[in-house]
Amino acid sequence: MALTILQLVKYLPMTNCGDCGYATCMAFASHVVKKKESLWLCPHLSPEVFKGLNREIQAQQAKNLQVAPDRFKTAKEFVTGKIKDLDFKELAPYLGGEVETRDGQEVMILPYLGRRYAVSKEEAQALDATGEQDVWDVILLYNYIASNCRKVPTGKWVSIDALPGSIPKKPELEETCEKRVAQAFKGDAPSLMKAVAALGGERAEVETSADVKATIHPLPKTPFLLLFWDEDPQEGFEARAKVLFDETILCFLDIESAVFLAEKMATRLIEEKTR
Repeated sequence: MALTILQLVKYLPMTNCGDCGYATCMAFASHVVKKKESLWLCPHLSPEVFKGLNREIQAQQAKNLQVAPDRFKTAKEFVTGKIKDLDFKELAPYLGGEVETRDGQEVMILPYLGRRYAVSKEEAQALDATGEQDVWDVILLYNYIASNCRKVPTGKWVSIDALPGSIPKKPELEETCEKRVAQAFKGDAPSLMKAVAALGGERAEVETSADVKATIHPLPKTPFLLLFWDEDPQEGFEARAKVLFDETILCFLDIESAVFLAEKMATRLIEEKTR
């Protein structure tokens, strides 16, 4: 019998502390069960409970892979079909990549959230990451290449509200990225800057009262501006985070991919905090 969200919640502290990066224990449990979030992001599970739960969750996810590949295969076939006729050597400079020949095959090397991926016209593989590879990262990288975008980011920041088709995606950005970052780093702004640096980001020179102002390039030509206002219990202010996009973002990624990329950025930042 599959482990449900409600069953998993019973093992969590139920304090909604936010240490995992999610606003509530229920939200965290939902992402573990439905989106394969890492259980280890919760630091309050005993080693014995973690071991048992993690074994059950991994077995459950392995069974789910019997269904997931069909959806992944369809998505992959669609995006690889879009890039099959692209000239990698000609396109790579526009996307911030480099072209190499590996095992007799031409691949584009792309930095992605502080790691490097080798992307051919059939496969994509992380070069410097351990653990299971998220298949949807592969789809994202193919979408990025398939954009065939030749624009140069302008440095003009826009909120998701300014992007076409963003209305249904704004709550997702807030829940899966902004609220998670705010909860994970409240009271610890220096750790957020360290995590940003680990992903190759840097301080941003923008006029705002934010405690952390940072530019991160999840992909070479898709810069994000991350703003973070730390909590002030005496004034009754909760921690808050906001992500802004370069105005050219939709040339390189569709709105769904852009929000997914922001979610992955939040996950990587929180992982860096727990190292």
